This record gives sequence, structure tokens and C-alpha cells, in this order.
Amino acid sequence: TGAVLTLAGPVATGNTLYINTDPAKLDATITDAEGNVTGAFGRLSLDTSVADFFLRPGLNKLVYDTGGEIPQSVIRVRWRPAYEGV
Repeated sequence: TGAVLTLAGPVATGNTLYINTDPAKLDATITDAEGNVTGAFGRLSLDTSVADFFLRPGLNKLVYDTGGEIPQSVIRVRWRPAYEGV
């Protein structure tokens, strides 16, 4: 689809970024090492549209780019089959 999710800055070591792109449940949060959860929509780049990010049926290519930083991240992608009305 060419859609991109971009962060405006790094996520601190030990923190977890969660982004839900389900149109009915759009959400972006960061959980810190102590378990405190805060909203993360403000951490997304202004040119990022979570609502427009989706996977097409079939093969999809996801790319993780650290922007030149040394990667210290673990990336997990979860999805569910979704169907539009007939």
C-alpha cells in the first residue's frame, strides 16, 4: 500500500510501543519499564496516518528502519484476517 508509520523520536530502552491500526480501535500507547501507560499518538510523525495503514490480502512486505541508529528493538507484528462486506 505504500503506507508508512514513522515515529518523531526514539522509544526509550525498556519501553514498549503499541499501535493498533484496526479502524474501530485506533490506538497508540507507550508502556514504560514500570508498567505505566501513556498515549503515543503525539510521538508519531505528522505525516503518519494510522487509519490509512493496513495490510492487503496475500504477501506484504514490512520494513523496519532505525534511521541510522544501532537497532536495540524487538519487532512483533500481529494481525487478524479481516473481511469487507460482500
